[in-house]
Amino acid sequence: MAIPILHEVTCHCEPAWTRLLPADDKRHNIAFSFVVFSVLDENSNIIEKYCQCENCNLIHKVVDVCKTIPMPGGKDSIGSILTIKDLASGMPDKLCKILEEYSCGLAKWEMASWILETKSWGLGFILNKEFEDGINRGKHLAIIGENLFKITSFEEQTYFENKK
Repeated sequence: MAIPILHEVTCHCEPAWTRLLPADDKRHNIAFSFVVFSVLDENSNIIEKYCQCENCNLIHKVVDVCKTIPMPGGKDSIGSILTIKDLASGMPDKLCKILEEYSCGLAKWEMASWILETKSWGLGFILNKEFEDGINRGKHLAIIGENLFKITSFEEQTYFENKK
């Protein structure tokens, strides 16, 4: 049984002007994290795919949970990466409006599309979340059917142990 996941990956973004420096000079690279959607197969191995850094547009191959390999030569385009526009064309308008209203990124659009395609009703993801005074608050979207969606709010107390 396939398992959908949202996970964070890191790109070591390279400003364009640093490409003129020697290959081993990485002083100007910055770490940038972004969320990607992936699927684990029945053996809990990630199904490899490509993603694009939201900061510098560098293409990465997703090879494991939270792990990517940047494409050689600083490639910044590949035709097989889906866009939000691609995904929206096959989704109900009501769901598209929800995802747009909450400013969901590509990873959440991909997950919503996967849930619809595989009819994995009841699955969903967090639309938004904020942390204040030890409490996580937010909203969760569940895709219950082809045209049935449920948004619920949540609040979780987070306990921190103060160790001296």
